[in-house]
Amino acid sequence: MKRQFLALLIILFPIVTSQSQTGSSRSPSANNQTGMQGSAAQSSALLESNRLYAESVKLYSQGKYDEAITVAKRILEIREKELGSEHQLVAAALNNLATFYRAKKKYKDASSLHERALAIYERILGVDDLSVARTLDGLALAR
Repeated sequence: MKRQFLALLIILFPIVTSQSQTGSSRSPSANNQTGMQGSAAQSSALLESNRLYAESVKLYSQGKYDEAITVAKRILEIREKELGSEHQLVAAALNNLATFYRAKKKYKDASSLHERALAIYERILGVDDLSVARTLDGLALAR
């Protein structure tokens, strides 16, 4: 039970802190959208990814790892499409998916996802950021 609680904390904390910075840390591809319609569609898709995130956490906490993985893949897909591949929320989605793979003991898949998240966080936030440390912890657990 403690292990699941810790894993849930690892999942939740990066998302909460990243969402507060969404407006200021968008990738160039997200900032280049023009017109109100594109912006509204982006907001709608990101709202959907947030709803799916809550669903994935619920599934994970219920031990429904395969279903959580399916939902987490969709979240990653939405965020990459809307924000680009070098965004903090994409890195958070990669870490979440990796956590679900670790629960399934698919350590190779989890490692590669943590490595992708780590590269994003290091480029965006620098090597001394707490998100980098959390991702390194996840990577160590996967290895």
